[in-house]
Amino acid sequence: MDFRQPWSGKDYPELAAWVKENQWLIDELLSISEFENCRFPVYIDLSRSMSMQRITMMRKWAFLLARAANNDAGEGRIDEAIIKWRCITRMASHLHQQPTAIEMITGNGLGEIRYHPTDCRFCGRGFE
Repeated sequence: MDFRQPWSGKDYPELAAWVKENQWLIDELLSISEFENCRFPVYIDLSRSMSMQRITMMRKWAFLLARAANNDAGEGRIDEAIIKWRCITRMASHLHQQPTAIEMITGNGLGEIRYHPTDCRFCGRGFE
């Protein structure tokens, strides 16, 4: 299954259960995404790898949000899907605000994770 496509919990019940189990995390991410500005600590010693751990977790969170958003879209909850896609976009923005190239590059990648809501074939309406 392509993570960028709408899907139904009836077709993928285990995935739907996983999304439901992680609803608390989705709620937290949605809350955090309301912050316009974000600054993480800068680590000079890369052996500490805190930046890499943060980036790895943010990618995992973005994939969770994408799966949840596309479930919403597949089940007709378009407004909820858009909120989650916006959260992924905001996470990318947060990474773009960081001073290191790896975080900026990862921010670019997060922007590609989400399903593009302007291509709204699944809901029968476009966003002009």
